[in-house]
Amino acid sequence: MLRSCGIALVLLPALKNSFLHGITFYDRNTDKIIVGITRSGTDDLDKFRFSLFHEIAHILKEHICLKDGISDEARSVAGTVAEAYLQPYGKLRKSV
Repeated sequence: MLRSCGIALVLLPALKNSFLHGITFYDRNTDKIIVGITRSGTDDLDKFRFSLFHEIAHILKEHICLKDGISDEARSVAGTVAEAYLQPYGKLRKSV
């Protein structure tokens, strides 16, 4: 499904001493958006799904086009969007 949207999903090796779970950028050479998810996020399905939806949120919110890169505010927005897709608001409110 991602490929049909011009998005390439790549599994990346875990980086030692890093908290990085995903990265997204536009590759001018291939005219594709690249979404990389690190292996450290693949051992836990919930972590993998959150990382994937977080990176997709960056695409939907056009964060990958920001001149100075993705800000902390943009990361927070992407996290909120990912949570909303993965945990519908009504269910989240009931569990609190």
